[in-house]
Amino acid sequence: MKVNESLIPKHAFGLVCLMWFFLGSCVRVPHPYEGLAPGPWRGQLFINQFQDLIVTEGRKKVVKRDVDFEMRSTAVPFQFEINTLPDGKQTMTIFNGVEQMVFNDVRTGRNVNTGDDTFYVQLTPYDACLKGIFEANKMQGHWFVLDKPGYAMPFEARYGQNHRFRKAVQLDRILPIEGTYQAIFSTDSSDAYDAVGEFKQQRDRISGTFRTETGDYRFLDGQVIDDELFLSCFDGAHAFLFTAKIIGDSMNGLFFSGIHYKTNWIAKKVLTGILRDPDSISTVIRKEAFAFGFETPEGKLIDFRKPPYKGKNKLVQIMGSWCPNCLDEARFLKQNHQSLLKDSIIVIGLSFERHKEKDKAMQRIREYRDKLELPYDIAWGGLANRDSASRVIPQISKIMAYPSLLYINEKNEIVKVHTGFDGPATSKFEEYSKVFWQNIQWLKQ
Repeated sequence: MKVNESLIPKHAFGLVCLMWFFLGSCVRVPHPYEGLAPGPWRGQLFINQFQDLIVTEGRKKVVKRDVDFEMRSTAVPFQFEINTLPDGKQTMTIFNGVEQMVFNDVRTGRNVNTGDDTFYVQLTPYDACLKGIFEANKMQGHWFVLDKPGYAMPFEARYGQNHRFRKAVQLDRILPIEGTYQAIFSTDSSDAYDAVGEFKQQRDRISGTFRTETGDYRFLDGQVIDDELFLSCFDGAHAFLFTAKIIGDSMNGLFFSGIHYKTNWIAKKVLTGILRDPDSISTVIRKEAFAFGFETPEGKLIDFRKPPYKGKNKLVQIMGSWCPNCLDEARFLKQNHQSLLKDSIIVIGLSFERHKEKDKAMQRIREYRDKLELPYDIAWGGLANRDSASRVIPQISKIMAYPSLLYINEKNEIVKVHTGFDGPATSKFEEYSKVFWQNIQWLKQ
């Protein structure tokens, strides 16, 4: 929206300025510079940020950085690219290993109260954004998770940088770590859990993931620097940082998730990692029919006792619009939806949201479904936590993860629960697809 001040009546001009003031850095007015500089950027989300020394001279700012700024700070680094489309709109592409996530809603403007150039990136399909101010080669602001009130993580980016952790690495000191690792997270806690690390290596560059019994940590990217491992991922919903000391075939490290969570982990190289069978983690404890009865954003009440659900086999995806593993599973179900329909299998999503208010939760579900162009209904199940999901599904022992997939027969009985999802970042993705179709054939019998 371009505004010509000469066309605004004087008595209305104050009102316009007041509106701009409240919009702050979310102003959608195009920037004369034509937005953010196209090309490569290196972003950082700060867990602990060593403070800059800022000297101001009028409106001019001179920033002096300590040479050990990054060494003293703890941050989740990631690489991204700004592209300008023929119509002038801009996009942000975030890179995590082989994954490229494109975010189409990039806006720039000006905060007329401060004179700062502003940016806003909506991280659809998640309820999150990057927002702040920018100069020619620098962005500074926060990552906001909008369905977690008060959640903001400091963000900074520099133009023209394409390294992730360290620019220069001594190639003769790179330790080989490629392979599979049996890992334990939160080793000193009652919440300890098993994981399997899967890593590929090209010189100092490392890619891979951790599989757990409730899902995977998706596409991780990083470096081996001397005797240390560094891995990170930012996908709009989660900011992950893994660090570790490498000691022979073992690792001893820390895991940071966002701005608050931190735990330790250990790992040892093995030939084959071991996790429990995901079809055995949650079990059916009651044979009674699952009376679904949940509502979609359009006000449709899904009742398994009525057509088109009556007498049909069904898959119910326990999910949340905030959950990247759920997104991976939703894409898988979308890809296979036509084949499932041919087998008379109906897919339904049951979403548990962070918003307590029904209208906000329904809006999130609608936006998520529409953005992903999902061909199946998604109903609202309640607040996003394990207990609430377990409460509405008393037929099974416990919902242990988002996502979980319920296999339901013609009598509306839950006959199998698959916990978690081995997504495309893992070595088990193709195997999961084979097991999935074996389960479908078993369900049809």
